[in-house]
Amino acid sequence: MNDKDERVMESAIEALGEIGDATAVLGLLELLNDVDISKVFDTKKRTELQLQYLALSKDVSNALVKIGDAAVPDLVDALHRKNWNKREKVIEILGDIGNAAAVPDLLEILREESFLRKKAIKAILKIGDAAALPGLLEALKYNDLDVRKVAVEVLMKIGDATAVPGLLEALKNDKDSIVRINVSELLGKLGDTTAVSGLLEAIKNDGDQEVLRSAARALVKLDDAAVPDLINALQDEKISTRRKGIIANSLRQIGTPEALAAFNTRYHNK
Repeated sequence: MNDKDERVMESAIEALGEIGDATAVLGLLELLNDVDISKVFDTKKRTELQLQYLALSKDVSNALVKIGDAAVPDLVDALHRKNWNKREKVIEILGDIGNAAAVPDLLEILREESFLRKKAIKAILKIGDAAALPGLLEALKYNDLDVRKVAVEVLMKIGDATAVPGLLEALKNDKDSIVRINVSELLGKLGDTTAVSGLLEAIKNDGDQEVLRSAARALVKLDDAAVPDLINALQDEKISTRRKGIIANSLRQIGTPEALAAFNTRYHNK
């Protein structure tokens, strides 16, 4: 393909995007098929072909995003094909379009043992739809640490309190402290008082200092709903002095009369 041909192709693709006709989607998707360089042995020529394909795929992606919601059905269908590079590009396009209708099919990709899982979660993050909750909570159990981290990010964006039971399970069981810290912060943001006992358990038992602090900050955000359990914890002889200090500080920050009375009593008695 010479420079003139490239410019003509680029203009045609751009025009199809501007027109926004869904009948153009399948043709545009065909252009995303891998460039065959298996029989090209000249290094310079191989590089040129690869660069041409990258430029072409960028133009096609921009056009499909402009077509928008009308392109989603065919894009979703393309997710289930065998062309890995094409699927990767389609996932990115669906994320850029932002139509929640794509979420169930993107979640299906999370079941695959492939690099596409991370791409799918990032696309869901852009879409941010509550329909993704069950799949995202399941993703919190995956072995892939990056997937778990991004799943928490998506849940943060969605902000649905029905995720609390699954988040509490992750707070208790996830082996990575960063995940537990982010889960604690999310529980505080969600503001669901059913998280109080689980956050307090983290302060009592978690071995990471930053997780303890994060759980304490979350309890402060839950405000007076956390006060009775925090006060009871101060009287628990099984809890270490250091952890009780964190609990007492949470009461001080909550600052209700009952919380301050418990805080003052603890330090006055000392």
